[in-house]
Amino acid sequence: MLLNFTSMINESEAAFNTTAPILLPGTLDTAQNRTLMPEADFLEWTSPEMVAIAIQQVIEGQETGTVIHF
Repeated sequence: MLLNFTSMINESEAAFNTTAPILLPGTLDTAQNRTLMPEADFLEWTSPEMVAIAIQQVIEGQETGTVIHF
């Protein structure tokens, strides 16, 4: 549903050079998640810093994908 909504926004706003990307990080590497899932492989998790970098790249126009998965 969210992907369809994003597609509708992108289609309706294309004339104004506006996009609505979706960022889909994996499990976030936070202290609380590590506590709740101590047996997990933390190396596979997404750091909050990676999310911040992705948001910055979207804002600066360096990332133009509609769905950004990391």
